[in-house]
Amino acid sequence: MKKLPLYAEIPTTPIEATEAVALDTGCRNCSLHENARTVCMSADGEPGGVLILGGLPSLDDDRAGRPFVGQTGKYLRDLVSRIAGSQPVVYDNALRCYGGAAKLKPTQYVACRGYLAGVISEAKPKRILALGSVAIQMLFGTTWQPLAVRKGYGWLLHKDIPVFFLLHPTQGLRNRFIRGWFEEDLEWALTAEVPPKPPLKGIAWVAETEADVSGVLDELSGADELTIDFESFGRVHDREHLPLALGIGTVGADEAFVLPWEVLQNPVVKEHLHAFLSMKQIGGANAKFDAQLYEKLVGAPITVSWDIQQQRKMFVADQPSALKVLQPLVGMGGGKEAPEVHLACAKKDIVKLCQQQGLQPMPKLKSAIAKVQQLETIDIGALEVDWRKAAIRVDAGCEPETFTYAAIPKDVLHSYCGRDVVSTGLIKRKFDVALRERPNTARMWEQVGKPLTRAITAMEYNGIKVDINKINELSALCSRKIEAAEQELFSTYGEFDLNSAPQVAKLLYQTLGLPVTSTTDKGAPSTDAAALGTLDHPAAKAIVAWRKATKFRTQYAEGLRWHIRDDGRVHAHMRIYGTETTRLTSSDPNLYNIPRPKSEEGKLSRDIFIPEPGFELVECDLSQIEIVVAAMLSNDQKMLEICHQPGADFHLQAAKLIAPLLGIDPTTLTKEHVLRDQSKTVVFSVLYGKAAKSLGATLGIPTVRAQKLMDALFGQFSSLKAWISKCVADAKRTGGCYTWWDGKEAYWRPLWEIANPDGEEQQTAERSSYNSVVQGTATTYTNASLGEIQRLIDAGDPLLGRCKLVLTVYDSIIMEAPVGTSAEVGKRVYDIMTSWPANGAPIRAECKIGPAWGSLKTLHL
Repeated sequence: MKKLPLYAEIPTTPIEATEAVALDTGCRNCSLHENARTVCMSADGEPGGVLILGGLPSLDDDRAGRPFVGQTGKYLRDLVSRIAGSQPVVYDNALRCYGGAAKLKPTQYVACRGYLAGVISEAKPKRILALGSVAIQMLFGTTWQPLAVRKGYGWLLHKDIPVFFLLHPTQGLRNRFIRGWFEEDLEWALTAEVPPKPPLKGIAWVAETEADVSGVLDELSGADELTIDFESFGRVHDREHLPLALGIGTVGADEAFVLPWEVLQNPVVKEHLHAFLSMKQIGGANAKFDAQLYEKLVGAPITVSWDIQQQRKMFVADQPSALKVLQPLVGMGGGKEAPEVHLACAKKDIVKLCQQQGLQPMPKLKSAIAKVQQLETIDIGALEVDWRKAAIRVDAGCEPETFTYAAIPKDVLHSYCGRDVVSTGLIKRKFDVALRERPNTARMWEQVGKPLTRAITAMEYNGIKVDINKINELSALCSRKIEAAEQELFSTYGEFDLNSAPQVAKLLYQTLGLPVTSTTDKGAPSTDAAALGTLDHPAAKAIVAWRKATKFRTQYAEGLRWHIRDDGRVHAHMRIYGTETTRLTSSDPNLYNIPRPKSEEGKLSRDIFIPEPGFELVECDLSQIEIVVAAMLSNDQKMLEICHQPGADFHLQAAKLIAPLLGIDPTTLTKEHVLRDQSKTVVFSVLYGKAAKSLGATLGIPTVRAQKLMDALFGQFSSLKAWISKCVADAKRTGGCYTWWDGKEAYWRPLWEIANPDGEEQQTAERSSYNSVVQGTATTYTNASLGEIQRLIDAGDPLLGRCKLVLTVYDSIIMEAPVGTSAEVGKRVYDIMTSWPANGAPIRAECKIGPAWGSLKTLHL
């Protein structure tokens, strides 16, 4: 077995790699001095204890010639004096000159770094407190945001100094919730024991033979919980996909075992590996991705028992959860940066291959390469993989990172994989403590989060089959409509660029003299969809038709082709807790954007997605779930009464309630009446916190009438209005809101912006205080259903055991079911989706079956 260090050498931060220089009041190394009265400001304080490092001097600092002397400085110094007592403290800033409102540039960090290195040498700190992103950037050369790495830390290892990451106190003076966090974190940073260093002596053991693998499994046999992490080349389900390495480790350990791709090809290894891991609790970071690679490798699924990225979102919904952001929480920040030079060079070489093949690399890749032109290229054949196929995939739109890991030298790759495993395990151990302190969050993980992870893993792995003929049909239809619109416009008005807003505006508002109904932020006549929708003219209608057909062809026909894997299916990436309200999102491609089948193009767009031969699609959709949840949470008896009516159309009934207040006879209302549609829009506008002006614009009615509609609705649903007011008040008191599940608090969403002085941010947070509760609670019903359905599939249920989950879109679940069983499957899924506790509110669902997503027919239950 090969022994590799997790760290080939002790990591060196940019500040440690910079030679210390004396302060220079005549410094002209960068432009910051131009706005400064005090150039190259000196540090202030007594050395030998704590160095407190801010970003730039304030205007007050600049005038006084001393750091931290204004309102922020006094606040900070008083706090530090109270907490640190007689401990020596030095105050300084990362950048030495007052910069005014100028945007900082990388060259300014470089210009100042030598001076800071000199201050650190003279201050001889036992610990450093980095206040804000500028201070962190100066020390570590990276852009961790303080809110994202709260209670995180790093090390200047060559100087043996721990660095604690904190928010800047200025933020605390603007927001009482952040002030509380800052004061809590400051006390932690000043009084906490010295945190552990990264596992510099940690080992990545590389198994090179079948016997080595047996030894690894024996070594890990005593552990109940294991971390896994795959590195791979290509996309799963494409022919060229290759698992480059599998890392395995015990949670909390400082060593990991790595199985390289050569060993992973051994059938005996796969068999022994699965027999071993299927008996353990397995987890990781974005573990559903690793679980899919695992299933592709061994041909059998594995259940994810924990996932630090999902748990992070359960703790802090408004912050990123990528592993490189979480690593500073255990002092291992920068662990993902070691292979970046190899990845950057591989990107350059893929571009060269694109050019050699007569391909044009995507703009995103061009932008990435432009940043690394100074790097030397390396041999892109670090592993024997299909680089030409990689170039073709990248040309089509794939992210280059999907392929570049194969260019990392093996030892570097294996150490990198080992570091990911070790850091993930340390973060998991930290999160275990947090879960014990939050029993409701732990309950939600076990009851909903964990089963949902298995369901989404299976759904991504299954994918959904695509009909190429329907793509061609949609593309041809759109091309005909594009040509017809162009012919109509160009034959009458001459050729012009339909993609050019100024040229479109010139035709509509100057040549044709049509009325300007709205303007852009810069004051130009608007040509967006809303503006064109108000113009009753053939030219405007032709432009709208051209845009619609172009979008459908680009986005839903041609844009879908490169997402189709070699198995003929689309395997979209489903982001669990993809929004702060816990709703899932979809990318690569975004299947949540596929239009409804209300038009010829919309139906064709959905008919692209089909089942395997011998199967049908079954779709079950929770009916008006957000309305039901709002009624349940607000206990509005009138809303609940409507919801309980068999087959009730809530929006029609709401329209009938408010009709008399608007001078309309409620007995004349039908589903086709305009007030029914307006009522629906008003209801959701209320739940989503829209103002009357915005509602009026949506409905195309005066603001006064929009306000009258909202007042009429609130007048009927008075308990809902009172509940919304309570949600806002609670969020102002606590700084966030909870979703609900089974009568208990579930997921927490931070809304600290509700205390911001910025009125717009505050209003957005106020709206979120009730919208998040409704949307997040409603989403949990779908998520819980997904988990239960997949549990039955895995258990070999007589009816559902032959089905596959293939897609979920908002409140709907789509499955493949064998022909002849679809009606029974629909009824079974209906029962599952409507079985969850709802405090007496009626949970209902609608089911459809059919041969394609756009051609589903209602299943009458």
